[in-house]
Amino acid sequence: MSTAAATAVAFAVAVVLSFFAPRRLRWLLVVAVLVVPIALGTPRFVRMERSEAAASAAASPYSTPPPFKWRLANPALLAGIVEHVPAHDSVSIMKGNLETGWVRWLAYSIAPRQLTEDRAHWTIVFGGPPTDGGLHPTHAWAYGQDWLVEH
Repeated sequence: MSTAAATAVAFAVAVVLSFFAPRRLRWLLVVAVLVVPIALGTPRFVRMERSEAAASAAASPYSTPPPFKWRLANPALLAGIVEHVPAHDSVSIMKGNLETGWVRWLAYSIAPRQLTEDRAHWTIVFGGPPTDGGLHPTHAWAYGQDWLVEH
């Protein structure tokens, strides 16, 4: 039973009983109208919250942005950037365009880190090893075809 239906039923019963109940007991009817719907709706609400919490805990915090399905996001790369790059460092992009929607989503996902076209201590290389672009990394992490490089 929905909370709205329970409220309507409790209210109807209270109205009918208010004609027969003594004046001093009518406050109990008011309390019943307020408490019964909450008591009936709470177990369903708690079950729903537990289910959503379990689904949220099992889901990846990095997902493909819905409007940009033309480029598959790399959740492992996003997680690697968040893990390795300090929060206020800049990250440059190699073999990528800062004007595309997916790269904007990437910038949103790794914030407060800033994406830049200028040279930075950290570089993201899309679609190939960092040595193809002439980089000589101190550290490099591969995430499928994409790389995170520290100079």
